[in-house]
Amino acid sequence: MNELIIFISIAILFLFVLFYWALRTRGPAIGSRALSDVQETFAMLDLEPPPWALAEKIFSLQDWDFVLGKALFPDRRAFLRDRTAIALFWLRRTRMQVARLMGFYRRAVRGNVHLSAAVEVRLAANYVLFLLVYDVLLGWIWVRGPFHARKLARYATHVADQLWVLSEQLLAHVDPDLLLRAGADGMTKSS
Repeated sequence: MNELIIFISIAILFLFVLFYWALRTRGPAIGSRALSDVQETFAMLDLEPPPWALAEKIFSLQDWDFVLGKALFPDRRAFLRDRTAIALFWLRRTRMQVARLMGFYRRAVRGNVHLSAAVEVRLAANYVLFLLVYDVLLGWIWVRGPFHARKLARYATHVADQLWVLSEQLLAHVDPDLLLRAGADGMTKSS
């Protein structure tokens, strides 16, 4: 039993060191031409990070304060129900976009030997972090409503933005023709 505890402690310590190393390591410099190729491919595939401006309006306390001051109880409940549905739709759409990004990324880098292990681990850590934040935010919206989840929604958007930035950095080193083929493969699979 003591050996198991020691083994698990070492494994957890190793994971923390690995994540710390990955988060502290900088990726190689990227040319603006390569980065613009990746951004063009993302635009062509409609792979965009979730806009915070939309989320800010969905989770806006000003709307809720206005309804609290002007509406009757049934109207408040209807507004809260509708805004919760919109927040959940936005959250699911964000999750779907992140899943599409990660699927595209996997197709694009398949077989690429010039990957940076540190940035790959950083991308994986951010993806796991996004999934955790997504689940917590989903539960928080169900339990407390969208107006109490504003900070968490901002954080989820920030983590999703980081996934896009890291993906762009990693994909900037991939041949543009390979990016287009990976995008075409994803479009035929989703059809």
